[in-house]
Amino acid sequence: MRLLQSKPAARRGFTLIELLVVIAVIALLVALTAAAVMNLFLKGPEAQDRSDMSAMTAALQQFKAKYGFYPPSRLFLANSLATYTSNAGDPLVADSLATLMAMFPNMSWNGVDWSGGLGMPPTGGVVLEGDQCLVFFLGGIPSSPGGTNACLGFSKSVGNPTQAGGERLKFYEFQPARLTQIHDTPATPAQFNKFFSYVNAHLNKPYAYFSPGRRGQGSYNSTWVTGTAPNTRGTGLGGPPLVGTTPNPYRNSDCNFTAKSLGVNPYASVWLPTPPVTTPPTPPAITLINPDSFQLISAGRDGVFGPGTTSGATIWTPTNTVVNLNGPGNDDISNFSDRNLGAAQ
Repeated sequence: MRLLQSKPAARRGFTLIELLVVIAVIALLVALTAAAVMNLFLKGPEAQDRSDMSAMTAALQQFKAKYGFYPPSRLFLANSLATYTSNAGDPLVADSLATLMAMFPNMSWNGVDWSGGLGMPPTGGVVLEGDQCLVFFLGGIPSSPGGTNACLGFSKSVGNPTQAGGERLKFYEFQPARLTQIHDTPATPAQFNKFFSYVNAHLNKPYAYFSPGRRGQGSYNSTWVTGTAPNTRGTGLGGPPLVGTTPNPYRNSDCNFTAKSLGVNPYASVWLPTPPVTTPPTPPAITLINPDSFQLISAGRDGVFGPGTTSGATIWTPTNTVVNLNGPGNDDISNFSDRNLGAAQ
């Protein structure tokens, strides 16, 4: 008798419900992956900015360790000592000369060319703003060999820190492709300012820099001569206003001086109301963030700086988001907060 062999059961296909479940799971995984990738994409620029600022912070600390002060965020630069001495009554000129002599006490001023052959500064000198001071003091003499921007460092020559060749000193290696000239005014040669600013890696927006320099704690600004013309040696926060006018201490900040400036002011954690009009008038009491060191700020993903502190409504603290940063500037990144300046802590 032949044993009957049982036939294997026919293979059953997926039911419609099972297919729908599989499709739903796949869709969910794709959505989660896309969200993670998008978040990584959005965080990439911020991570790069923070990495840049961390490296520049270390370089600024090295600068202070060598010279005893952080680089100032405004500097009057001229190739001739006579330009400084003949304008010694201008506080910015006097302060700038003191800074340079503190760095290079044995400088002879013979053959000095701070611009590395770029034809600057002009006879009357040039004012470097905060973003330019950051590059100049950390990177040294500017140069454009073959059309490529570069920072050559300072010469270790005792008599001339601008001398070509030889041993060099620099605190930070700026990437040539990210060095830019945003303050140049070609239509007026007397105002040529080709000194470099350093842009972030994703939006080509320079880093803002504020510091008291040699002036010490809380002295980001001073009573330096002020003005609005591009070639004015004005500086600081504007000083006391005219009698009967409202104090405006953030006019002409170190990154908000001309039409080509970054348009940002340093941040403060305290802004007390304007006192009654006096003679001379007394400006509001202001406490700047990092009063004895510096502020580094990036414009973030949108490429637009927030205003900095311009009134009591725009003070910044870790637990108080700035009202005016709910729009442009909301994603600004700084060295004094581990979150964006418009984000709640």
